[in-house]
Amino acid sequence: MDEEHSLNLSVPILRALLDLLPGTLHVKDRAHRYCIVNRNYLERWGARADEVIGRTSVEVFGDLFGVDADRRNDEVFASGKALPFYEVTYPDTRGGSIVLWATKVPIHDENGAVTHVLTFSLDVTPLKRMQQQLDESEQLRSAIVEHSLECFITADEDGRIVAFNSAAEQVFGYSRAEALGKPIGEVLHTTERRRATGRNAVRQRTRALLERSGERFETLGARADGKIIPIEISLVEIPLHDRRLFTACVRDLSEQQRAQAELERQRQELYQSERLSVLGTLAAGISHELRNPLSVVVSHAKLLEAELAADRPQPRVGAIVRAAERCAAIVSAFLDQSRSGPRRVEQFDLAQIIHSALDLTAHVLREQNVALNIDHVQTGLTVQGNPHQLSQVVLNLVLNAIAAMQEGASPRELAIANQLNESGDAVELTVGDTGPGIAPELRERIFDRFFTTKPAGAGTGLGLAICRDIVSAHGGSISADQSPQGGALFRVRLPVSDRKQQAETGATMNAS
Repeated sequence: MDEEHSLNLSVPILRALLDLLPGTLHVKDRAHRYCIVNRNYLERWGARADEVIGRTSVEVFGDLFGVDADRRNDEVFASGKALPFYEVTYPDTRGGSIVLWATKVPIHDENGAVTHVLTFSLDVTPLKRMQQQLDESEQLRSAIVEHSLECFITADEDGRIVAFNSAAEQVFGYSRAEALGKPIGEVLHTTERRRATGRNAVRQRTRALLERSGERFETLGARADGKIIPIEISLVEIPLHDRRLFTACVRDLSEQQRAQAELERQRQELYQSERLSVLGTLAAGISHELRNPLSVVVSHAKLLEAELAADRPQPRVGAIVRAAERCAAIVSAFLDQSRSGPRRVEQFDLAQIIHSALDLTAHVLREQNVALNIDHVQTGLTVQGNPHQLSQVVLNLVLNAIAAMQEGASPRELAIANQLNESGDAVELTVGDTGPGIAPELRERIFDRFFTTKPAGAGTGLGLAICRDIVSAHGGSISADQSPQGGALFRVRLPVSDRKQQAETGATMNAS
């Protein structure tokens, strides 16, 4: 009675346990008829127990499972051994497909004969979808990295290279097979250790690189042929669950630096061309300026020669000296403008370069009948910088003002002034004219390279751009406005210099 009660009790317990299984379970006999199915199996395939028990899968589901399921059952009946987990895909009754991990286990009778086969399976369709998405994402990432124009180099925690894309092969000259396993410090250098050699130096470079994770910086790289190249690195750490990786996105800066050097060379050529253009404009006037004082020198020298006997040469000598000094000043100013290359930085009075520029343009001012107003040019306002470059700024502004007043302006007046600004930390230089002025919408654009308001062929469009670059290099600013007379007014602001401050020895400022 107890055994019967236990048996009667064990059946519902067993049924409950089968229904609690996370997967589907069914048992078939040698005729491939269902003997036991759990709830998940029925729900999975949309059937009832009374429709399934005692019938074959073909009778219940048609060709849904094909012949594979029964074939595998036959293998278990024949071998008496379980089938390890395998993957199988079936059409889903909902119109899609389902991926299962399944295993089959033989059930023996008391004589050891296999009478039934138990099949247990887990639905791994969501997992397979995620795996597929992960694989596709990895394929996409790999394709992007592999075909990127940037170099991607990945190293492990020990600094050993574990990934090396095609761009890295081209830039560094290593094949992927050669690069994998190398210390990353053998390929990528830190600037401060680039001269060190040997295994210890490579370890130091590797450690120094990995310590800069999260940074973007420029350094040096070593090609397989030993050539050192400039590179930019963006290094990121990738923490994984059991280790860390470091990926460096590397750009070869060689071509960029060559292009920058070529651009700078062309820029200097343009500046020199503009300077020569200005000098060409002044050349005719300078010849006139020199002719008169030289004729004075010659005539007074002849008179001095004739009067020496009279023992009164002093007035004649003074006239010769003044005329010669005038010639020397003009020639000196002209030569200053013609020089190129680095110039020394020094402290100087801004009034000096104003008068130097006016010495060069005196003939042009007279020829164009331009009145000059320098009543507000003050001496003693000292700035620090390159006087030759700032003289070029003043010269450009003066010549532009003269050119602007050629088209019928009356009266023609050029007004130049300098003063401290209200806060006392900058010297302001203003150059104003009585020309037509500059339209408000053009007052910013006139400082752009190659922009000019002059007729075609009458200007290069570089003069004011050069002025802006020079003033900016001196820490100042330049702007255009309207003068009180209605013409153009250019205002240059330069930081004031402490008279007691000594110019730094050897400091230079390149023409910008």
